[in-house]
Amino acid sequence: MHSFLSVAEIRLAICELLQKDKISLVALAGSCSTFKEPALNLIWRKLKGIDSLIKCLPRELWASPTKPRTVVSLQVPTAHLLFISLEPEQALNGTDIATLDKYRGRVQELEYPPDPNFGIDVLQALSLCYPGPVFPNLQVLEWWCSDDSFFPFIRSCLSSKLTSLTISAGAWAPTAISFMLRLPTHICPNILRHLHIQFRLDSRDSQLQLCGTNLGIWHSLHYLHLSGLTVEGFLQVAKMPHLEKLTLDTEDRLHALDPNCLKHISHPFPRLRSFTSHDFPFRVVKLLPCIPLSQLEELALESSSSASVTQQEWISCIHILAQRLNRKIFKKLYINYDNIDVPQQWLDIILSPLLQLSALENVEIDLCGDLGLSDAYATRIAQAWPEITVLDILPSFIVADSPLTALSALVALASGCPKLRRLGVAFDAANEEVQATLLDLLMTSKLGSPHLSLECLRVGYSPIVHKEFVALLLFELFPNLAYIEASGEDEETKDRV
Repeated sequence: MHSFLSVAEIRLAICELLQKDKISLVALAGSCSTFKEPALNLIWRKLKGIDSLIKCLPRELWASPTKPRTVVSLQVPTAHLLFISLEPEQALNGTDIATLDKYRGRVQELEYPPDPNFGIDVLQALSLCYPGPVFPNLQVLEWWCSDDSFFPFIRSCLSSKLTSLTISAGAWAPTAISFMLRLPTHICPNILRHLHIQFRLDSRDSQLQLCGTNLGIWHSLHYLHLSGLTVEGFLQVAKMPHLEKLTLDTEDRLHALDPNCLKHISHPFPRLRSFTSHDFPFRVVKLLPCIPLSQLEELALESSSSASVTQQEWISCIHILAQRLNRKIFKKLYINYDNIDVPQQWLDIILSPLLQLSALENVEIDLCGDLGLSDAYATRIAQAWPEITVLDILPSFIVADSPLTALSALVALASGCPKLRRLGVAFDAANEEVQATLLDLLMTSKLGSPHLSLECLRVGYSPIVHKEFVALLLFELFPNLAYIEASGEDEETKDRV
């Protein structure tokens, strides 16, 4: 063995080159003692579910049911599916525990997805074997609960080294409330940096208030994602000294919030740089005055629910953003209301006020309807956002006879936005006359220089005929274009286009 392989960092670096090729990594761990430990550490570093750990035990300890069992959520029998379980009458012996010990300490990230074919008896067996955490070196835990029966067993996965915790459940329940109130006693608040708590069906304010008053203990958090936050909880969050990223699913529970509530806090949200709100524009306008928009670098407004938003409500929301966001530091804007109709004259109502934010690098807007881009606005974008790298205004569908982005607008963007790497627009290339226009623009312009950075062009359901011809012209227009992504195409067709 060469002497340089005695350096642990070099062995790890070699193994990391194979991290995406698990088959080769397993072969390396089994064939070379020098690389066994670093290879095993990488193999077991991140788990999705714990079935791979259970399968390391003798087969007689885990079984498939002999009789078909109906899974209500899927309405299919599990006879054809592998049902992982530990037989309760067969306790794990010392050899079995030693087998688990070889691997459980290597796990640093665990995602526990809801799985109707995974028995809760496995968690019961493991919690009985280990009075402490099952994964003592766990740093990242994502637990997606199908019901509250799993809460007593989340505790067996909580490590003192945990820095990131995500828990998503169906509803607040007594076990969930008890777990949340006791959570600070099971993990170290000083170490935890990322906390995501989401209960999709919460409905009782008294329970939310009970947990909200306990948020202040997480004073070392850098990222927080909560659903159903109350005013009391919001004030606790505002005092967190290290919080940099905040995501709220408010569900109109902050309707009583007023900026005056923050006056007794000397410096609310002192380090907040990113804010995401999952709510409608007409409710967001009530929340935004309580957020320090002037210090944000990123902002996302989104909701997957349907609602009716008036033109005046859009104007109020965008006006607040344009007036209070810092044009020198604000870099990323994401607006996703794909179930809300795009307002008439959206270019004047939404896009135009945002052009004053000159430091923008990433703009993504997704509304229900067509977001056509005129030549004039393409030119204004090129002048207003010189640092833009991502511009995506591609609608999820295209309405017949609606105005689309002209091909000439692509020329304006290409000439004025040299840093643009990803562009998403619905443009019109449905007839030979339009294609001839593109060819003429290409031949008469000085475009096609290698300095243009566009790598990905998303065209969605844009009406395009003679796709190969249009693609050829676009690749000539943007020499560094890697691929053109069209909706409704399989991967083989997409690559060909």
